[in-house]
Amino acid sequence: MPEPQLPPSSDSSGTKPSNPEERKEFGEGSIKGLAAPETANNAASTGSFVPLLTLGIPGSGTTAILLGALIALNLQPGPLLMQDRPEVFWSVIFSMYLGNIILLILNLPLVPYFARILAVPRTYLIPFVLFFAMAGAYIGQNNAPELLLLLGFGAFAILMRFADYPLPPC
Repeated sequence: MPEPQLPPSSDSSGTKPSNPEERKEFGEGSIKGLAAPETANNAASTGSFVPLLTLGIPGSGTTAILLGALIALNLQPGPLLMQDRPEVFWSVIFSMYLGNIILLILNLPLVPYFARILAVPRTYLIPFVLFFAMAGAYIGQNNAPELLLLLGFGAFAILMRFADYPLPPC
């Protein structure tokens, strides 16, 4: 079963260049073919914050999780967020700008090293990631039941994966 795609990235990957020479490169790892859907996906992920912050309606799976986090922190997203807590609203906007600048600075020289991570076999990578996830869960609250919660949600995610449920709800 193919992974679901958000509409902007799937729409942009369907666009073909008018030049027949460039058209042959699409689907073969062409830089332009990879950059188009990623650019659209990044624009859509930033744009999905607009309905969340202005109306309190999540625009994507990521903003749905953020909505839950904001409500857990006793913050109500929507028009009153800008009025009652403008520092939270503008912090989110500023963090998006700052994050893009930092990614631009770091990604240009580090892309070859990031690509080498793909060569690491999963048998080595999974225990490494699991260790840091467990360390982060324990350090967050200094509480051992947090580890059980992590393992429970991890087992649930594995079961969902075997049942062919999509990762984000599209």
